[in-house]
Amino acid sequence: MSHEQQTRIIDILKLAGFSKNETKIMFYLLNNDGVLSRELEIGANLRQPEVSIATKLLLQKKLVRTISTKNPCKKGRPLNKYFVTKTHYELLEYITNKLNTYIKNITDAKAELEAIF
Repeated sequence: MSHEQQTRIIDILKLAGFSKNETKIMFYLLNNDGVLSRELEIGANLRQPEVSIATKLLLQKKLVRTISTKNPCKKGRPLNKYFVTKTHYELLEYITNKLNTYIKNITDAKAELEAIF
């Protein structure tokens, strides 16, 4: 996928209510399922707080799931692995529904403004 195509997809996903960081993480997870948060930082070129916030939002939207694994050195906190919960088709359907809702809201707002003026 070219850089222009990725940029265009990011723009479309923003219209559907995704943040830029969420889209970066989704792109990375669609190509590399089952990765640790540290891998997301590196692969999506984001800082730890950005990954944390974006993954929480994606978890709330039920687009990703997490599995807690033990740290191999047996010290510290457990590590979280992230997985995409939807197929490409289901994800496309989810995004299409969000865009349709966005279009309906704009159409309703336009009609309301026309009624006022």
